[in-house]
Amino acid sequence: MKTTLTITRTSAPPEATGARRLPPTAEVARAARAHVAERLGEWRAPGLIDEATLVTSELVTNGVRHGQAPVCLDVHLVRGERGEPDRLRIEVWDGGPGFDLDVVRKRWTSDDDGLAEGGRGLRLTDALSEDWGTYVNNGRHVVWACLSLTDVTDVTDVM
Repeated sequence: MKTTLTITRTSAPPEATGARRLPPTAEVARAARAHVAERLGEWRAPGLIDEATLVTSELVTNGVRHGQAPVCLDVHLVRGERGEPDRLRIEVWDGGPGFDLDVVRKRWTSDDDGLAEGGRGLRLTDALSEDWGTYVNNGRHVVWACLSLTDVTDVTDVM
């Protein structure tokens, strides 16, 4: 499976982006984590590295395991609008059909704990992210997560 890491502009243009191609190997999650950590260091937001790299690892792993090639990672800083905080947006997309987010969330509340065989990565994403979700656009299934930058070092110099 060809797996790449790209940093692209999605809806609103971000003020800070970076790009790096990842090798299509079993080490793709490690390479994705390293890329995100490096970008956050450059963007002077090292306080977000632990949470962001864990979320990135979970989303990339799910994309590689359950999605269809190519799998790509988009990560960028987005300036908050109308009083919203600045945030890091992580998106992982692939060519697969996607999944029903309501079904996933319903499993989390079931009595038989449907997490025994999987789903813990999205639960971690839910716990660590300010917001997250999924959508399909132009034949791509996208899972995204936003992490707030309000509790980390000021990133205004790079934005």
